[in-house]
Amino acid sequence: MKQKVIIFYPFRFRNYDYDRFEIKYLEKFFKIYIFDLLEIIHPHFNKAYTKEKYIPKNVYKFKNFNEIKKFLIINNLHTKNEKIKILNFVSSVNINSLKINILIKNLNCKIFGFYNPGNYFWKTNDLSIFNRLSFTFSQILRDTPRFIWNLKVRFFNFLNNLFNIKIDLIFVAGKEYLKSMKGKKVVEINSWDYSRLIRSKKKIKSYKKKIITFLDSPGPLFKSDSYLLKRKNDESAEKTYPSLNIFFKILEKKYKAKVVIAAHPKTKHKKKPKYFYGRKVVHGNSLELIFNSKLVVTRNSSAITYAIEYHKPLLFIYTDEILEKKNLGFYNIYFLAKELGLNALNINSKKKINNILKLNKNKYFSFKKKYFSSLNKLTTNHDIIKKELEKK
Repeated sequence: MKQKVIIFYPFRFRNYDYDRFEIKYLEKFFKIYIFDLLEIIHPHFNKAYTKEKYIPKNVYKFKNFNEIKKFLIINNLHTKNEKIKILNFVSSVNINSLKINILIKNLNCKIFGFYNPGNYFWKTNDLSIFNRLSFTFSQILRDTPRFIWNLKVRFFNFLNNLFNIKIDLIFVAGKEYLKSMKGKKVVEINSWDYSRLIRSKKKIKSYKKKIITFLDSPGPLFKSDSYLLKRKNDESAEKTYPSLNIFFKILEKKYKAKVVIAAHPKTKHKKKPKYFYGRKVVHGNSLELIFNSKLVVTRNSSAITYAIEYHKPLLFIYTDEILEKKNLGFYNIYFLAKELGLNALNINSKKKINNILKLNKNKYFSFKKKYFSSLNKLTTNHDIIKKELEKK
């Protein structure tokens, strides 16, 4: 009989996540239950997801706590005697997520957590004192939803500690994030994108002609992660897409290559939509597109993993609208570029595009070790997780 594993997930669990978390490999060895808790923890965020034709059969959606408790009892998952393992992706950020973590604690099972974001996150200490003060005030006055969110996170972290909610073991990717794990039981792992890269290395198709890949984000046309905080996107569709079109034309002429749009998982574009001026949009194949690229253009995407692994030049961009607000979105782009030894470009400026095909391989290698994986050998996440789940 297969050992039972419950995945507690705070968002909509999609086909993309099924592949991303390598479930099909793990379910060969374990009986896996995936708890989709979006409608309990972040019900408003449901609007950010497009409908999918197929939902994996082991994904269970819940609307309230009674449904969860009933499911646990019916499937004999509530008993303290059974050896059940839990993969917990839920952070305590509101009252319902805290209640979920208390419920998980009371199951008396071994709990595994994850800290492998696969990207660089800047800190306010990176700013000068003046810019730090300016940013703090702008957060309070101009980005109130994010300011309130950050206060709630701190408050519920305090309650988390008060209720003695702990993780037995945490999977961590990258040297930089290992630094903050002192005193905790840690197992090194890859970022999810880097693990996917390891799985796919021998299967990537080569194109006859190189392309330029634009890593699209959900906004401004679709609801982005900013909607989780109940805030508007920093950009507007009526300004962003014409600006992108003009910029893409410049790139295509300069580098004699077509721009192809790598769609974000939260979007549902047509193959050649009008707002991208007839350019091809590809869903679910960012790795292959980047592998065949002369240049990769992005605001801020974890898919830069693939560009860094295959030494593809990266160009980080923003617009006048992002610059005007100069909030978290701008600094995410600015400092991510800086961490890789690059300068972010305002596509609305008249600044000439020079030397963007150059890259610093040492910076790329350092970034990979700090944020993607510091493992000495290529090992997929599912192999590492399987090994830990099988331990008594």
